[in-house]
Amino acid sequence: MTLLWFDYGKLKKLRRQLGLKQSEAVVLFNQFSGSDISAATLGNWENGRTNITVKDLMLLTRVYGVSDISRFFYEKAGD
Repeated sequence: MTLLWFDYGKLKKLRRQLGLKQSEAVVLFNQFSGSDISAATLGNWENGRTNITVKDLMLLTRVYGVSDISRFFYEKAGD
């Protein structure tokens, strides 16, 4: 069986490629989504310390201009 895993590090990599600081990305995310996340929350998502919801992932990738979220997943063989 093959399982899909989320690569949290790609969130940070993409943000950095866009030239955004965490604080700037948070402002954009909050403006776009109407949410009120902190830089600590974004950092926790980027480092995999807390899980990002599908809804927040979709919103964040839209802020970053990504339409295909499959780039954030990878396959791993399961039992």
